[in-house]
Amino acid sequence: MRIAVASLTLACALAAAAGPGSTQPAAIERDSIEAMVRFLSVDPATHARRSRFVLREAEMEIIADSLAARLGRYTGNTVDRIPFTIEASVSYGGGLFTAENIVSRLEGTGEVPGLILVTAHYDATASRMAGFQSAWQTMPAPGADDNATGVAAVMELARIIPDRFCPFDILFVLFSGEELGMLGSEDFVSRLGGLYGDTICAAVNFDMLGYRAQPGAAISANSILTNYQSGWLAEMIVASAAANDPSLDLRVVKPAPSNYDHRSFWDAGIPAVTITEVLTENSLISNPFYHTTFDTLGSIDVGLVEDLTNAAGSYLTGLASAPAEIAMLPSDVMLMRGAFVTSSRLFESGESLGVLVRVRNIGGGDVSPGASVTLTVTIENEAERTELFSGEIIAPGPLGFTADTLRLELGDEFAGGNVVRAHIDVQGTANESDNDEALIEFGVSDGGGPIVSHGFRPNPVNRSFRSASFCVNLARETDIEIELFTIEGERIGAGHAGLRWGSALEAGLNCLDCDALFPAVRSLASGVYLYRLTCIDKSGGRGGVTGRFAVEN
Repeated sequence: MRIAVASLTLACALAAAAGPGSTQPAAIERDSIEAMVRFLSVDPATHARRSRFVLREAEMEIIADSLAARLGRYTGNTVDRIPFTIEASVSYGGGLFTAENIVSRLEGTGEVPGLILVTAHYDATASRMAGFQSAWQTMPAPGADDNATGVAAVMELARIIPDRFCPFDILFVLFSGEELGMLGSEDFVSRLGGLYGDTICAAVNFDMLGYRAQPGAAISANSILTNYQSGWLAEMIVASAAANDPSLDLRVVKPAPSNYDHRSFWDAGIPAVTITEVLTENSLISNPFYHTTFDTLGSIDVGLVEDLTNAAGSYLTGLASAPAEIAMLPSDVMLMRGAFVTSSRLFESGESLGVLVRVRNIGGGDVSPGASVTLTVTIENEAERTELFSGEIIAPGPLGFTADTLRLELGDEFAGGNVVRAHIDVQGTANESDNDEALIEFGVSDGGGPIVSHGFRPNPVNRSFRSASFCVNLARETDIEIELFTIEGERIGAGHAGLRWGSALEAGLNCLDCDALFPAVRSLASGVYLYRLTCIDKSGGRGGVTGRFAVEN
């Protein structure tokens, strides 16, 4: 096994507290959110449904005028209106059109240079309506949920957060052209360094906040969309939201779809998440009215928009007074193939694996002078526990992180399930111990026998048999059959798992609930039992091992 270590320290500095005498944030108001959604989706002069389709330049300019005026009033700063050109496709008649992004900066205390971006797109479409491509010049595209709700969230946060409250500046950005392929955010990010040369800590994007999960839906939680590099941001928003409003149900979708404005930031290596409403199991939009003329105020729940706006607001304003806290979040241990983070959890013997470990400061302050942080990274499997790294690292600055990339060659000794465990020991500064460890599991396949280890958990089974598990650590994919016998050899039941029965068992540790695995075995009396575990390969070849377990009722 060969191990190489490369270290990189990044810091996005956020100060510990708002300046003395700073005005506190105002309350988010549902009426204010509803008024913004209504203004964007309904023409106040005619009470007819608007169109915010980006190619309708005259209507979009009127809306942009109003948004820019309000945003400038809220931030107390100038508003940049940044034009860009759109070349319409043949399906929309072709031609060149002008759209614009709207940007305003909310100044912080000036203590640190970092920027946080709060964004949404303000254009809309009704492209799911028959004939829209030929009738876009006359057909409404009110976009109440998509994305007047997101714009309302951005505007409300700009309204309630006072200037010079946060130690960092906030850049509020309203994109156009999203519905034709994230054109506005792509143009904005391409100019970001030249227009706003500050360090970009993160971008929080809003897109579709108002459609509540319907009764009986497979998923009821609202979503925070992220990639692996931005997972920390999603997790911190979820934690802040849970502390602020435990009734709000949020789930992290990772890796998330890339058909949102966060993609433009990801492509530039900038951490970004999108806060959105409930998605389906396949991460598809659940609102049946999106991209139609029926996406109106009456189809959304303004209270949900308020709740999701509050979730982001509590995170942003909470950073102003959060003390230093050195931590490891669940997303801070990642696996890499080559130079890229991978979602795979299955590798082959002989592969080179990268383990990216990040230690971060989730607070807004610096650690105490003289504080030390020691990082220890181990890999554990059935055979051994190996230390990959142990040593003192640089304590991250406010909302910064220290990253270490460990490289190792996967030999046959890693066959089956493995756990990479990263732990920090923090001395000389206040520290919460419940966030000092993160881990990730993965499997390694080799060409040897499929079974690394097997057995019931717990053993003895000291509660209901149906609540126990049968665990098998595999060195390669296989199907299995488990037969149960009394100590006298009487067969009392059998279970099956694997691709033949609808769910593949891959290399690594697979733990199967006895309740589902042995549906005919209702209970077992106290005593010792035998089992036979048979592996069935793709050609039908069979080979097995035996074992025993005890039951204590």
